[in-house]
Amino acid sequence: MAAAEMNPTHQKLDPADLQEYLNGIRQALLEGYCAPQKIDREQVARSMRQIYIESRRATPVMTWFSNPRELQEAARSHNANEIFRVTQIEDKCAKKIRQVLESSISSEDFNDAFTLLWDTLPSSQIQSLSWQVRAALAVPTARAIEIDQRKSLDWNLALALRSEIEDNATTHELEWTSTSLIRLAIAQVACEFFEARVDEVEKSNLDNLLALARGAHAYICFERECLLSEPPVQLHFDDQFRTHHPTGPAIVYAGDMKIFCWRGTRVPETAITCDTNLGVIDAEPNIEIRRILIERYGTQQFLLDAGVEIRQHDKFGSLYVKEVWGDEPIVMVHITNATPEPDGQYRTYFLRVPPTIRTAREAVAWTFGMTADEYDPIVES
Repeated sequence: MAAAEMNPTHQKLDPADLQEYLNGIRQALLEGYCAPQKIDREQVARSMRQIYIESRRATPVMTWFSNPRELQEAARSHNANEIFRVTQIEDKCAKKIRQVLESSISSEDFNDAFTLLWDTLPSSQIQSLSWQVRAALAVPTARAIEIDQRKSLDWNLALALRSEIEDNATTHELEWTSTSLIRLAIAQVACEFFEARVDEVEKSNLDNLLALARGAHAYICFERECLLSEPPVQLHFDDQFRTHHPTGPAIVYAGDMKIFCWRGTRVPETAITCDTNLGVIDAEPNIEIRRILIERYGTQQFLLDAGVEIRQHDKFGSLYVKEVWGDEPIVMVHITNATPEPDGQYRTYFLRVPPTIRTAREAVAWTFGMTADEYDPIVES
């Protein structure tokens, strides 16, 4: 694909060309995220060493770990004052190249390009893995605090808070290459699509940062040592690229680090592996986990097995309601397809609708994005 012309007259941007290019970036990011390959440690080490050199630092020792948990544990023994952030280097590089782009095209084209970029990039999808791992690593270790009955409540609370702070004082935040890919996107677009005339040093810096972001996973840099983590050995997603596995861990690292997720939500292992029955569902105190258990059980089957109330019936179908303790009720409309199947049978459907709906007609209309008054088909299909 030809890049946009860069000239003093600011030739008008063709949004269709840019969108096609950005769709390619999006697809490449998703494919790289969903099918992680084994890291080329030598290539990553070369990129990281170059970053240290450009930052006027000595060549570091590269220490690899099987997973981010082991990496973070090792980082606890290092001096926090010696940390430096690759993020800061990425920001400086991206800012310089963005400024070149801003001076090369019209402000209107720049704003249009920027909007298209952020509307197209799969930011939440490819960063969701790091978010899930961050959340798993942030869970504090259970620690018993002995209550001194001779002291005041304030004193005991202060002790508990101080213990929590001390536990987390040596926890250093990891850097994630998924975030780097998003941060560097505008500079990548400037150089690849618009062919912004940046100097060789900045172009080399960008190429090196992109190589690191595409090849590494998570790391933390100290003055004389860089700690790095291998990527997961297994990753599972649903059709919307949310971390998800219906029967096992959605994220698996070597070294026995597993994270269980249901449609992008991190959950306890038992929420995925326990037997689902009406008793287990009814006894679950956590609303979010109860919803997952119901979904695993099958919402339609749950309605039928748990006993439901038919709230209303009309020519459009039947509206079923199941009250759920501590949560909004489950409301579904039961309809029959007006068109027979090839075998002459009429297929029926259960469709879940918002709990505010009061009639089957309103429920069916809602599935078409209409109000009950608007929905009055002459021929049902």
